[in-house]
Amino acid sequence: MNVLEQALCDDPTCVLEWALDARPALEPLERVLQSELTRIVHAPAAELLAGIDRILLSATPSEGLDYLQRAGVFAVIAPEVDRLVGFHLDFPAHHKDLWDHTLTVIDKMAADVDLRWAALLHDVGKIVTRDQAPNGKVTFFRHEAMGAFLARGITARLSMPEARAKRIVFVVALHGRVNAYEPSWSDRAVRRLARETQEGLDDLIAFSSADWTTKHSARGRKILRQLEHLKHRVAELERPRTTLPRGFGGALASALGLEPGPDIGRAVAWVVDEIDAGRLAKDVNPAASAAAFRAAFPDHSASR
Repeated sequence: MNVLEQALCDDPTCVLEWALDARPALEPLERVLQSELTRIVHAPAAELLAGIDRILLSATPSEGLDYLQRAGVFAVIAPEVDRLVGFHLDFPAHHKDLWDHTLTVIDKMAADVDLRWAALLHDVGKIVTRDQAPNGKVTFFRHEAMGAFLARGITARLSMPEARAKRIVFVVALHGRVNAYEPSWSDRAVRRLARETQEGLDDLIAFSSADWTTKHSARGRKILRQLEHLKHRVAELERPRTTLPRGFGGALASALGLEPGPDIGRAVAWVVDEIDAGRLAKDVNPAASAAAFRAAFPDHSASR
């Protein structure tokens, strides 16, 4: 028995350290791995978690994670992750290689261990939700919810602190919401997203910034632009807005000679925007507002 085999027999968790740096050839260890690695389940959960955390925070976590998978570690401690490997090969319709996608996303993710954990687990729900629509398209309906359910089991298995587990499960459960954002969304839809995700929205946006693996650079740039657009819209919608005095809208409409209709609302909204931007004084009166509006829109149209 060589030194590596003896080390594995003495402490199966040593494979976590090998994955982090040395990554010795697995073939000579195959027999020992098969017979001894199941002992890893008896290792303290804190040691397993700390070892995987170190790999996730390494310079190229995909290399260490792929080594763990090939060594059989995930098959023992997180079979939900192990099933991602080769999953795309046993289906009549083509879809992406989920394991390759997962590793790519982790490498792109900001060096935040919990976000990288979320990346590792974000597609595990696809294993049991895969289907094929009548038009031939592969679907994974509600894979986020299933993934969150499975992620709760994995984090509990590793005795992960509750705050960390909650953060990871949250991202797995809701990452599709931000991925689906389009600039055409109404303000109401954006407010609902911000309200339902609250302080977790920043995590979701950071996650979505890495959760794409398209080879088309234009598509990648579009995704990043849309996420920046979403951040800007949320900030604008959450910014405290000026409240005009009662009767201000009617007085402004009279000063502008506007007939009842949507132009009045647009004119009032313009005044509020100008006050919030600091271009009009907070105590500006309707007459001064009307004069500023005429200067901006000589035809008295509130459209910009």
